Amino acid sequence: MAGEKVLIGESDKKVQKQLRRYLEERGYVVYAYSDLHDIIDFLHEKEVDILLLSTNVSNGNGTIVLKSIRNNGIAVDVIMISDHENAEEIISAMKLGAFDYLIHPFPNARLSLAVKNCIERKRLIIENIELRKRADIQETIVGESQEIKTLKESIELVAKTNSRILVLGENGTGKELIARAIHRKSERAGGPFIEVNCAAIPPNLIENELFGHTKGAFTGAVNEQKGKFMRANGGTLFLDEIGDMTLETQAKVLHAIEDGTFQKVGSTNAIHVDTRIITATNKNLIEEMRAGRFREDLYYRLNVVTIHVPPLRARISDVPILVNHFFRYFCRKYSLPLKSLETEAIHSLMRYSWPGNVRELKNLIEKLIIMTSSQKISKDKLMSIWERKTKMPKMSEKVQISQELNRGLKEAKEEFERDLIQKILEKNDWNVAKSAKDLKIARTYLYKKIQIYNLAKI
Repeated sequence: MAGEKVLIGESDKKVQKQLRRYLEERGYVVYAYSDLHDIIDFLHEKEVDILLLSTNVSNGNGTIVLKSIRNNGIAVDVIMISDHENAEEIISAMKLGAFDYLIHPFPNARLSLAVKNCIERKRLIIENIELRKRADIQETIVGESQEIKTLKESIELVAKTNSRILVLGENGTGKELIARAIHRKSERAGGPFIEVNCAAIPPNLIENELFGHTKGAFTGAVNEQKGKFMRANGGTLFLDEIGDMTLETQAKVLHAIEDGTFQKVGSTNAIHVDTRIITATNKNLIEEMRAGRFREDLYYRLNVVTIHVPPLRARISDVPILVNHFFRYFCRKYSLPLKSLETEAIHSLMRYSWPGNVRELKNLIEKLIIMTSSQKISKDKLMSIWERKTKMPKMSEKVQISQELNRGLKEAKEEFERDLIQKILEKNDWNVAKSAKDLKIARTYLYKKIQIYNLAKI
């Protein structure tokens, strides 16, 4: 813990010298001033981690410095030092933002603890800011395709209501991300977001997990426990993989949704909660109902609004954007210089069908960041790592034909046109005039097509 910068503001030269020697011996970088104006000027010009500030400084007092720090938004933790104990002064200093208050004479251990606490607090604040940045990046819905634009519009619309929502999509498409986005944009954003993965909890435990239990409800129930429904009160309960819930549990969830009430395991008392329900599954619930594995009445209770999350293969134009997003996220997470993929490597990713969807792409980018040293990753390097960790299956002929049959002539023509324009632009290093000449179209028309297809330099 050495190298942190400490400024001492103390008019008593003897005390100043003692403080300085003690801190420098422990590896701190120390500055010291006696005069009020010198202290304030120094804080405006240089950054320090801690200010040890005496109530008595030349040409004024410590309170003036504290006010200047607060009024000018200077980021520094202040430990006040006084040679007398005055309750009003201490309260005033704390209100102005002082972190701690020492009464002189004080043992060195007390000073050391105050300084360490300041540094630890600052470290936690920085760590918390960094974690929030990572969380913001991680929870961002990334993409500029029409499919993602439509998805974002749907989220904006449903978030304003309190309706129940069913999110449908394949594994790895980001159904939880959609549920969290709806919660964040809703009036319940200040309340809890509680997630339950119904597929991950054994059938004999899921009722207890959802509704909680009373003390003595069963062997081992030594304490009363809140369930997820109660924990989500005032917020959102996200039931992921709802299609994996047993019929018995489905009946109890239906009752809780209909009446807004439930009973803990081992209790006959009804508990009322105000909870918004968002559910998700990768199963076809219509087929599950026909097979008798999912209750029809529960399906219609949950399916007030349906949101379909597209698979990555249906929005392949978002792959370069997702790649850049995950590179930024993981490089920040591992404190590494920003890395990127060469154009040919990105084209390889765009020719893949992504059966594991965005999750598969995210895992691949994390592997690349960990296992490569260069900041620009080539196609060869990509293929060697990908094939070693996950055999890269090329899109099969069957899949390609199936996809072609599911598209109309217009869509196929648009895809060919977009790819051709992208290739010509890249060949000419995005010289629009030269590219328009090669394509035998007007420059203004090419600009229009770039805008329509949302093309960008990779």
